[in-house]
Parts: sequence; structure tokens; C-alpha cells
Amino acid sequence: MNGQQTSPTMLASHERFSYARLHGRWIMLGRGAWMVLVVLTLGIFFASFPVFLAQLHTWWVEGTSSYWQITSEQAQLLSRVGWSLDGYAAFVIALTLASGVLYLILSTLIIWRRPDDRMALLVALLLVSFSTSNATDIVSAARDSLWQIPNNGLISLWQFLLVLVFSLFPSGRFVPHWTRWTLVVGLAGIVSHAFFPPNTPPHEFGLLLFLGEEAILVSTQVYRYRRVSRPLRLLCMLAVTCLLSFSPCSTTRRRPQVRPINWP
Repeated sequence: MNGQQTSPTMLASHERFSYARLHGRWIMLGRGAWMVLVVLTLGIFFASFPVFLAQLHTWWVEGTSSYWQITSEQAQLLSRVGWSLDGYAAFVIALTLASGVLYLILSTLIIWRRPDDRMALLVALLLVSFSTSNATDIVSAARDSLWQIPNNGLISLWQFLLVLVFSLFPSGRFVPHWTRWTLVVGLAGIVSHAFFPPNTPPHEFGLLLFLGEEAILVSTQVYRYRRVSRPLRLLCMLAVTCLLSFSPCSTTRRRPQVRPINWP
């Protein structure tokens, strides 16, 4: 008889976390959205690959967000240790492909094992959109390329998903409730910073909004640590906090003129 009884605490916990579950056709829609995003991300990556390769063969100019592009001084140092420009480009491409495959494998495992978990779906979408982040960051700095806008869109998407996951973690609800409105402000900052020209008021104001949203979300995670989360979820919360704190957000994006490298 006692085995059939459920404590009020367990019932409340089950009700709270069942809110983050998907049912019926929503599971199929979630999987469909994941597959569409995989195709879209990989399509943009391979279509803009020539631009990605060309950007790796240009100087890094002060103010650019393409941190994988090297300066003339770095080029000289690489030459002294026997690295050619083609070798450096091959290294960056290999690293991008390896990390992308890893992110896609993790995302696939999440979708396969937890298809009915809304938070798991959001994390899987985040991993897919972030899988080609090295290439999207570099191509987004190619001012004269038609693929700049699609890659800017991917950057904005993974930044938004990162903020959304951070806002809902771990229960799938906005805690406190007012954080849903800061998400809207953060989204406005992400779009403004990504699509307005650099050194313009909307571009710089978007950066301030995005950084402010990050600060608010870090503070709310502290609140959830103290008021909401159970001890078994604290390690996961710390991991999410580190992901937001140390992830590249391209907050210094510029579109400078670059010139081809004359490799010594």
C-alpha cells in the first residue's frame, strides 16, 4: 500500500518537469525541425567553403572578428617553424570538420535518446547550429561575398538558441518569469549586432544589449542554484554557465578590407 503512495513533493516535481515534455505530433515536428537545420547548416557550410578557404589566405586586419585569420607577424612566425599557409589552412579546416562532426554526433544522440524532451531538443538544435561556427565566423567577415548574410544568420541563430537554452535550463520554464522579456531584448541585440554595419549606433547598441542579456542570465542561474535546482542538477547548471561564459559570440565583428598574403 505504501508503494502506491506518492509524496506531494514528488508529484510537484513530476508536474514541474513534465512541462518540458513533448507529445504526439510535436515530437515529429521537433525531429523535422532538427533535420531541416542539419541540411541548412551543412548546405551553407559547403556552399560557402570557397569563401572560407579564401579568407584563410588573407591577412587579419585590426577589428575583424575572424580570429582564425592570421596577421603578417604570425605568418612570419609560422614560416620560421616550417608551416606553410596551405598547411595552416588545412589545420583550421581539419579542426572545423572534426569539431563539426563531434557536435553533430552529440546532437544526433540527444535526438535519438530523448526525442520527447523539449530542453534536449533545444540543446540538439544549438549543437547543430554551432557545429560550423569556425567557418561561419570567418565567412561572415567577407564583405563582398553573397554568403555573408546566410552565415550571419547562422551566427545569430546559435547565439539565440544559446540564450534560450540558458533562459529555460533546467526545468523548461522561465524562472523568474520576467526573464522571458529579457530574451526578446537579447534577440533584438543579436540581430542588430549581426546585420547592421560596424561602427554604427545600432551595431554597437546591439552588442550592449547582448552583453547585458548574458549578465542577466548568469545572475538568474545563481538564483536557480539557490532556490530551484536540486543538487543532482548543479553540475549541469555549472556546465551551461561555462558554455555561455566562454563561447565565442563574435562581439567585435567588423568588415575591413583585406589583402591576399604574399607568402614568403
